[in-house]
Amino acid sequence: MFKKYYDPERFLSYCKECPSYGRVWSCPPGVPLTTEYLKGYNTIHLVAVKVIYDDETLKKAQSLQPDELDKLMGDSYGKVKEAMRETLLAIRNRTEPSIAIAAGECKICETCARVENQPCRFPERLLYSFSALGFDLAKVSSDILGIPILWENKGLPKYIVALAALVTK
Repeated sequence: MFKKYYDPERFLSYCKECPSYGRVWSCPPGVPLTTEYLKGYNTIHLVAVKVIYDDETLKKAQSLQPDELDKLMGDSYGKVKEAMRETLLAIRNRTEPSIAIAAGECKICETCARVENQPCRFPERLLYSFSALGFDLAKVSSDILGIPILWENKGLPKYIVALAALVTK
């Protein structure tokens, strides 16, 4: 998986466009160099959950303001991501040595300590994202899992995929 789905230059350029760039410890700059971080690890266990929205929710989402849409996503996809994160951390803690990777930025703290030039408050819970490490999450989801990632300019896509991975030796 490493070579086929690894494109750090491309994804670092995307990260630079994100408002979390340099503001969250799970995001660049400052994430470990992937080739060193994953050195010696040879197995990747992918986990995906497809959060499917019904027609009523999709219709409602079309008329929501951005903050309302964020809340709706947080109440659905966000909760699934958090449950996956907690499960992955529990498995990682029982599977040494291993590394857990998540999709998206860390949201443990309401305001990341990085904004205040402080070290991470919960380094044992920090998971770097696929994108921050240079991986093409959309390609991984589509090619390996057979689940294309959908994007929607307004409202919600029919489904959102929550992805995570446990990397073991």
